[in-house]
Parts: sequence; C-alpha cells; structure tokens
Amino acid sequence: MLFMVSMVIAKPSTWPQQQLTQDTHKNNFVSEKSCVDCHQKEVTAWKGSHHQQAMQEATQKTVLGNFNHAKITVFSVTTTFFKKNKQFFIRTQGENGKLQDFQVEYTFGVTPLQQYLVRFPKGRLQAFDIAWDTINKRWFHLKPETEILPDDSLHWTKRFYTWNSACAECHSTDFKLNYNLKTQQYKSQWAEINVGCQACHGAAGNHIQWAKKPSGDAQKIPNKGLVIDYKSLNPKQTIETCARCHARRQPISPDDRHGRDFLNDFIPSLLEPNLYHADGQILDEVYVYGSFTQSKMHQQGVTCMDCHQPHSLKLRLEGNALCTQCHQKNPPVSRFKTLKSQNYESPEHHFHAEKTVGALCINCHMPATTYMQVDPRRDHRFSIPRPDLSIKLNSPNACIRCHDKKSNEWAVKILNQHKGKQWQTQDDGLTLHFGRLRAPKAAEGLVLLAKNTQKTAIVRATALKQLAQYGQKYLPTLLTLTQDKNALVRTIAARVLNTVPINQKSKALLPLLSDPIMAVRIEAAASLAEISPSALTPLQKLSFQKALADYKAAQTSQTDWPEGYFNLGRLYEKTQAYSQAVEFYEKALKLDKNFIPAYHHLANLHHQYKKPLKAEAVFRLAIKNLPKEGRFYYSLSLLLVEKKRYQEALPLLEKATQLMPKAVTIHYNYGLLLQKSKTKAATQKAEYALRQAQQLAPNNPKILNALVIFYIQQRQPIQANSYLKHWLKIAPNNPQAHRLLKTLGQ
Repeated sequence: MLFMVSMVIAKPSTWPQQQLTQDTHKNNFVSEKSCVDCHQKEVTAWKGSHHQQAMQEATQKTVLGNFNHAKITVFSVTTTFFKKNKQFFIRTQGENGKLQDFQVEYTFGVTPLQQYLVRFPKGRLQAFDIAWDTINKRWFHLKPETEILPDDSLHWTKRFYTWNSACAECHSTDFKLNYNLKTQQYKSQWAEINVGCQACHGAAGNHIQWAKKPSGDAQKIPNKGLVIDYKSLNPKQTIETCARCHARRQPISPDDRHGRDFLNDFIPSLLEPNLYHADGQILDEVYVYGSFTQSKMHQQGVTCMDCHQPHSLKLRLEGNALCTQCHQKNPPVSRFKTLKSQNYESPEHHFHAEKTVGALCINCHMPATTYMQVDPRRDHRFSIPRPDLSIKLNSPNACIRCHDKKSNEWAVKILNQHKGKQWQTQDDGLTLHFGRLRAPKAAEGLVLLAKNTQKTAIVRATALKQLAQYGQKYLPTLLTLTQDKNALVRTIAARVLNTVPINQKSKALLPLLSDPIMAVRIEAAASLAEISPSALTPLQKLSFQKALADYKAAQTSQTDWPEGYFNLGRLYEKTQAYSQAVEFYEKALKLDKNFIPAYHHLANLHHQYKKPLKAEAVFRLAIKNLPKEGRFYYSLSLLLVEKKRYQEALPLLEKATQLMPKAVTIHYNYGLLLQKSKTKAATQKAEYALRQAQQLAPNNPKILNALVIFYIQQRQPIQANSYLKHWLKIAPNNPQAHRLLKTLGQ
C-alpha cells in the first residue's frame, strides 16, 4: 500500500504544563528541588531510577533510540526515525492513513524499552507503538501480530495510546487531566513531569513549613506535616500507597488523594479471564497488586519495601539472599509467626543442583511473563508450581516454562517422586475455573469460597461475582456478604445485586449508603437507583442522594473515556430516564465510535421505547463503523424480521453467519427465515444453515425439531427419520418428538 507523505506538526501548545496545585488537604505541592537540601541521600538514590526517568523531555541525553534515519516496516507501513535541527521526528501512518511527520516531545520509560510521545492538536499526547529495545538496540512494534488500521480504536493515534488518560496519572506527579468533552481539548497539568517524591509521600507544602519552623512550633504540626508518614503506616496502608499505580484498577474519584483507603479512590480488577488465569496467575499486564494480594506473604504482612528499595527501586538483596531474609533455618517469627524453619536453598527443597537457574527461588515461585515483546514481569503471587492443575486448567507453570520440551505429565511424575502425592492439594483455581464455565456443580464451591474469610479478598470477591450468575437460589449468600468485614467483598456484593428486584435487596443495601468506604457506597447507590423516594427515611434519602452523586462523579472521573458515560447511560436506563440514557450512550460513542456496548444498549433502548427507526439507524451506523462485527448484522436482521421486512433481513443474516460461523442461534434463525422464501435456492440454503447449526449443537432440541419438520415438508422421510431417531435417543420422552414420529409414520 502506498501513502502520501505530508508534513504535519502540531503548533506548540502550553499544554501539558507544570502546574503546582493545591490538593484537598490544603497542602501545596511544591517543586522537587525543595526536597534536596534535607534529603540528599534519598534524592541521590532516586536519580537514575525508573521513577525518575518515567517521563522526560526529549533531548540528546534522554532519547536512547536510533534516530539516524532508521527504518522499520510493519505490515504495509514503513516508519522512519530522523533528526532535524536537533529535534527528533517520526514519519509514520497518521490518523488519516497517510504518512506524516510527528515531532517527539517526550521520552517515556527507560529500560528495557523506551517509548516516545508526540503532540497532537488540542493538548493531546500520543504514545507511539513502535518502541526502542534498549537491551538489543533495535526498533520493534509492540503488537506485531495483527495489522491495526487507522479506524481501529487500538491504532496508535486513538484513545488507548493517549498519554493524557492512559499513562500520565502514574508516570507523573499530581497529574490533572482537565479534558473538555464539548471542545475535545486537554489542558492537562502536573506538579512534576515524572514520579517524584510527592507521588508517594503526598504534597509536601506543610512538611516544608514544618521544616522552617523553630523546634517548639514544629512539634505542634502532626506527622511533621507529611501527608504520608511511612513510619506510622501498617502493612495494608503501606502497600496501598504503591497500589495507587501498581494495580489494574478502575478510578472512582475525580481527585484521588494520598493517605486514604485505596477503595476510596479505586476499585481493583478481579481475577477476570482476560487478566488472570483461573488459578490467579498473571495473564495480561496487571501491575503486581492483584497478584500480590493473593499471596500468603501479603496475608502475613509482607510489604513491597521488604524486598524493594523505596527510592532506587532496586532489590534489597540479590539472588536467593532476598528470599532467605525470612525463609531460613532461623526465621524472623517475631514478625511472621507462620514461617517454618528450613534450609530452602538445599536440593531437598528445590530438586535442582545448587547454583543453577533451577535453584533460584524466583524461577519456581515467581515465573515471568513477557509483555510489550521485551518486558518480563514476575508474578507476585508467590505460588507453588502446579503442573497437575495446568493439565486441568490449561494454565502455565514454572516447571514447563523452563523444561519446555517436557510435558505437564512428566512434571507431575517428577514431583510425585520427590514429594509423594500430598502436594496435589485442592486449589481455589479449580472452583473459579468451573465458575467461569458456569458449570452447575461449581455454585456450591463458589459459596464456600466467597464466605471463607481465611481466603484473600480478591479471590473471595471473584467467587462472589461468579456466584451471581447462578440466580435466585444463591441470593441469600449475596445479601449476607453485603455485611462482610472486607470492603472489597462488600463492594462486589453491592455491585452484583444491581439486577435483583428492588424489594429483595433494599434492606441489605440501604445500610451500605453510609459505609465508610467510597467504593461500597457508590455501588450500593447504583444498585438502589430505581428505589422509590417514599421507601426511604429522610436520613436514608440524604445518604442515597450523596452516594448516587458520588457514583455519577466516579463514572466521569476519566472524562475522555467512554466507559463512564456508558455506565451512566445504563443507570438512567434503569431508572427509565430515556432522554438522559440516550444522551450518555451518544456521549460514549462520540468519544469512541468503535465502542460496541453503547451501540447495543442505545439501539435496544430505542426499541424498548417503541422507536424502531431510531434503533435501526443505530445498528446501521454500527455496521458502517464496525463492518466486521457480526452481532450488529444479526441484531438488525431481528429488528427487520419483527417488522416483517424479511427480504431485507436475509442478506444481513447471511453476513452474520459468515462473520460468526460458530454462532448456533444465527445459523438456526437464518435457516428458519430462508424457508419463508420457498424458492429452490432458498430451500437449499435453509437446509445447509440448519445442518450447520446442528453440527455446532448436536443435541439441541429446537434445531432437531426444525430439521425433522424441514425434511417432512420436503418429503424426505429418510433424512427426517435420521434426525428424529437421534432426538429420541437423547430425549426418549419428549412429547414433540413423539408427535413428529406419528406424523412421519402417517
């Protein structure tokens, strides 16, 4: 493919810019230079760290990549990296599909890869998706598997690569998004361009004032004026200062604050299938917190800084010495009471020769997964390798990661030889695995897991969410867990009750409106959205209104992402506020025309309010913008069938079968609709469609019924009898099958 080359460089903008702000504690952020005089040792350790180099202005010193007219071709696009007047440029495919020149404004990260940020109009910065491998000195594409075209939301010029909303919050200090939806303009600000002292300690204005006061007056200022005084924190609080960035999470506060509970500002992602393996091992990039909170170490009070230097971020010790600080013959039981006395560095423990890679603790208990092609991240779940579970769950394990020519069965045999079979204990991963599959027998196990307070919160909350799939039978468990001592469990209990009738959940949820944790309050308010004001006491009404307002603010805390507006659309749809629901679904689509859920909900909303032409228009727009999404063709065809516009529906259903070849219902409905045409060609297509459906679902009674009737109508008794016999074999007492048997006999 050929592209026109043009020179499009955004005019210099004052945004983003440094802006020293004042947070809700009325404690000013100050320049990092203010820290140097008193904290020289800490600042020296911080310099050169990943935090210090998280983001920097692009200069001859900071840019590590080869910009000497280096080229790389990915699919049909050749990208060139070059310099002009001591500035750095990238010539590549832009939003319009043509080659353009983009000036590099900032570097992003330092090792093992470095990305580059380029400026777009209206204050937007985009992270380019070809990065520099600082180890092997080469350019590489972050996602080389599939060609991503400019119209795709995953293209580097679109929202998933927008620095302002996707990256900046955790790569800068005191970042403010400042996005205006009407003008689609950013006026983003930061206190510091990188991750500085105040990113972890909080705003230092009061601390500076404390340092300047005479000793007598200084004693009157609590905690030395520090927002975060690490010496006074318990392990949970310490970890949560890191979790603000080192977690896969959903922001729920427009202005998250240092020094308060994590769940007042964020809700962490659960053990979802796209993020974690069923047994909790990392799958996608989840930034440590979610995996670490599953570990026994977390439960026993280990913190990030037990292993990592807080300022340089380096490990406190190298190799096994890091682990044997605690795991040794004389363990520190005064702090960690469950530690066993053992020589963990012996072959009796790890089954490998000493001083080999197999003898390193981290290789067995912290296997690495590589992200962004070159960046290995170690799993902080600290689990024991379980090849027996890998066989059942199709999950990885450390044994086969190293012994990649061997099988899981081989690893099980080796472990049995060393340890007997007692190591193959019951694992929560099996319960969550079958919960993901909605297996009927999994429900009771999910109940036990969700209620078990000895289990970690993220595992219990995940089990609770899965349990909600099993319907009314398990409603008492969901209601009980709204009163759980753990805030994350209460949060998810409130969330999963969203679809339960109001009269069945209000008694359990109303007390949560005054919960001390923001996440619990807003999820309870959203679940109670349809409650009648007459059902509330004056105090409850005030609590409900405040919590609901906080929920709405939480959804737009990231004002340039469509998900929040979509959630508000669902909220208003639930309360039968048609106009407001339409408004927020349309706002979601304004931000991302490829946001699939908004199309479905908006079209269904129009249909529910008997506006079929508007519903049809939404589906047609969806097909125009997302021509490869078969579900839109299918949904539009059903809408047309409802209006008896059969001939218009047929090509849409046919296209849906092509785009979703494994969708049983689509083949089935296509076959039924084709029979209405009664032409020879349509009849042949109908037969093929119904048989396709039956191959995908061999024992589906509706499909078998349709095939038997089809062949009876076509006067093909042998074929009809074949499907009827199969049907009677799997359902010998089915009355419809016996009626058709009688008809076939006649």
